[in-house]
Parts: sequence; C-alpha cells; structure tokens
Amino acid sequence: MKRRGSFRAGLGYGALSSLTLVALGLISSVAIARVYGVEELGRYALAIAPSLALAYLSSAQEQAALVRALSVLQPLDPRATGLFAAVLAFSTGLTIVVACATVGVTALVFEGPLGHPDLVGPAAALIASHALLTNTCWNLDMVLSAYRAGRDLFWIRLIQALSFLLLALAGGLASGTVWGLVLASGGSLGVGLIHRLVVVRGYIRLSAPRADLLVGFRELPGMVRFGIKLAPSGLANGLSSQVGIWALGAASSLATVGAYQRAWQLSNRFLEMNSRITEMLFPTLVERQAGGDREGFDRALVDTSRYAAVAMLIPAAVGGGAGYGVMELFGPGFEDAGNTLAIVLLVPALAAVANAHAQALTASGRPFTTTLVAAAQLLLTSSLTVAFIPALGMFGAALAWAAAYVPAIAVLQLLTRRSMASGVFELWPPRQVAALALACAAGFTVARVMDRALDSVAALPLTLALGMLAYVGTFAACGGLASRDQRRLAEIRARLRPRRRLPVR
Repeated sequence: MKRRGSFRAGLGYGALSSLTLVALGLISSVAIARVYGVEELGRYALAIAPSLALAYLSSAQEQAALVRALSVLQPLDPRATGLFAAVLAFSTGLTIVVACATVGVTALVFEGPLGHPDLVGPAAALIASHALLTNTCWNLDMVLSAYRAGRDLFWIRLIQALSFLLLALAGGLASGTVWGLVLASGGSLGVGLIHRLVVVRGYIRLSAPRADLLVGFRELPGMVRFGIKLAPSGLANGLSSQVGIWALGAASSLATVGAYQRAWQLSNRFLEMNSRITEMLFPTLVERQAGGDREGFDRALVDTSRYAAVAMLIPAAVGGGAGYGVMELFGPGFEDAGNTLAIVLLVPALAAVANAHAQALTASGRPFTTTLVAAAQLLLTSSLTVAFIPALGMFGAALAWAAAYVPAIAVLQLLTRRSMASGVFELWPPRQVAALALACAAGFTVARVMDRALDSVAALPLTLALGMLAYVGTFAACGGLASRDQRRLAEIRARLRPRRRLPVR
C-alpha cells in the first residue's frame, strides 16, 4: 500500500512533470512539424477538434466529485474501489453515447460548411480513441490525483509523451499523412493505459466485495448531481479554447489554421501545467476546508496562484518576445504566427489564476458559481472572436481568447473572498504584483529586441536566455519574493546541499 503524498511533494513533481513535458513537447512539435508540414498539421487540427470537444461534452464532472470523495479516504479503502467503479461505468457509458452523436455531427459539418469530407475518417478514429482510451486514462488519473501521487503521474505522462513522439515520427516517415498522427495518438494512449493500471493498484483495489461496489453505485447519484453543477464550466472552458480554431477553419486557409494550431499547441502545453497544479491543489483545499484550516486554505490558494503565474509568465514574456524566432523553428509558413504566439502564451498564466480560484469555489461547495463565470467567459470569447478575426486574422482569435480571461479573474476573486479568512492582496501584496508586471515587460522587451536584431534561428537560445535573465533579475530586484518564499528557497537549498558523511571510527 502506498501513502498519500504531501501537497509540497505533489506540486514539486507537478512542476517537474510540466517542465519536462513542455521541453519534450517543444521538441516533438518542431520534429513533427518538420516531418508533416504546415498543411497536414492544419488537417490534423481540424480532425482532432471534434474529439477535444467530446472531452467536454461527455463529462458531467463526476471525476471532480470522485476526487472530492477520495480525498478523505485512505489508500486501498474498499469504499474507494466502489466509488471508482461506479464513476468509471457512468463516465464510459456517457462518453460512448455522446461519441456516437459527435461522429454524426462531425460528418455533417466536415462534408458541409468546412468542406473537408476526407477528414471524417481520421476524426471518427480520434473520437473512438477518446471514448475507449482517453476517458479511461482520465478516470484513473483522478484516483492518482486524489492521493497526490505526483511521482507516479510524472512517469506515466513522460512515457506516454515519448511514445507519442516515436510513433508520430515513425508514421510521418512511413506516410506523412494525418493518419500517422491519428495512429500515434491511439498507440501512446494504449501504452499510458497499461502503465496506469499497474500503478493504480497501490492506491485502490481493482476488485472489492459486492457490498462495497453497491455502496459506490448508491453514492453515484449524489456525485453526479455535484458534478452536473460543475460540468458546464469545463465545457465552456474547453469551447473557449476551440472557438478560434473553428472560426479560422471556416474563414481561412489550411496553412493559417496550421500555423495558429502550432502556436495554440505551445500554449496548450503550458495549460497542461495548470492541470498538474490543480490536480494537487483541489484535494488539498478539500482536506483543509473539511478540517477547518482556513489559514492553510488561504495559503494554498494564493501561493499556488502566485507561483503558477510567476512560472508561466516566463515563457509568455520571453517566448512571446522571441515569437518569430520560435515559430520559424517549425518550418516555412509557421512564422506568420509570431505575434499570435505572444498573445496565446499569456493564456496559461491567466488561466492558472482563474482555475485556482475556481477550484477554491468548488472545494467550498459552490460548483455552479464557477459554471456561471465560465459561461459568461465563453460568450465573451465567442463575441470577440467574431469581431476580431475579419480584421486581425489569427492574431484576433488569440486576442479574443486571452482578453476574455481578465474580467473572469476579477469576478472569481470577488466570489472566492467569502471562503477566505484573509484577502488575496494580504498574501499577494500589490508591490509583488507590480514586480511581476515589470519582470514581464523586461523579459519581453529584451527577447523582442534580440530576436529582431539577430534574426537567426541559431541565435534563439541566446535570445531566450537573455530574456529569461532580464525577467528573473527584474522580478528579484523589484521585490517580487515574499519572506516565506525566501524561507522555502532556503529549505530547498538545504535539501539539495550534499550531506557530509561522518567518519567511520
């Protein structure tokens, strides 16, 4: 039996996982773009869009309710198996039903308005892969998340990502068509599913007495009711990220969609970091809320928001400043998304703050409130996308996506205040916020000047390094670190310092 991990260890492995997967994702994106080309990636972007939408359409957020329930149970508790079995059965059935409808709608849309009937087959295969593989993996991840199994999740995701890269490159060299990416997606998910089934046995039993299974199914309606209040929030957030691709697919060329999709995918790599954070934050907030630890609740919420924002604004500032050089890595045609990259890279930082506060509301038993905010954000994103794309193209799609987060964050912070013992700005003073803004400006300016002056892909590492130094130096010089941050850094340095061995007598 394994033990529940600590919040600090979980966040540490989450950060390590995010950094590793972002680096691997960048390498994968460049290699795959070089092998397949901009137009074939545009085709893949359209083919995968229905399955990405399915991920939100087929979820009643019952997994969030499962994590909430498992957060107060010990590993290998028989009740956990019953709860998981009930949620998995419901989730699988719902996903298969919605997947069948999605295939039909996809065929009508691709053969009609989008004019790409040749993509119906790849899209259907990706939808089936999601229903049978991704959904099961997702449910298993929720169990590991509830027990803060950060180390196990790190290795599972790393091996799955490596599998996708190897299979995609093999498919690209063999055929060079969208089918190579489709098969790589399904193959890597199969590898990930087997790995998860092996690991999860340390946290829940894969079989349980009939009585415990019946208890789980009796608890299912309550978990579904809780999840349904939250489900539209996930759907709205997912659609908000997809609006730009669909709008560009209807109004622009495949090359434009392909360039935007690469920039969007880089942003999405950092958005995945948010999920690595919230999967550790949510069970922690539930525990502290249940235990009446309001100060611990506040620290976990605000410090997680702070650290996530500081970390993810580094690629936003530096990568955005060097946007043209970064996009040139992918090959001809992708550099058109240079300015677009600067905007979409802001989204993960904005989403980190928004998601942390949404998790706090959900942990406090107010899931429907997050749904209302997400629905309003989707409406604003859609309206801005329609308004901006005719004049600004892919840059307008990116701007609409990012801009809609600003009012959403303001509203979420006001709503979360009721659940906190202290205010956000008591734990995150305006001076530190100002230091972060100045660091972003410095990192972006240095990277943009160097990118334009050197104008060479070979000089990109130097450009990014100088931009990062400008960011970190400005942040530290302007007082971005709090005293508790300095204590934590000292603890980390002490742990990393090699221990002296005592002489043997």
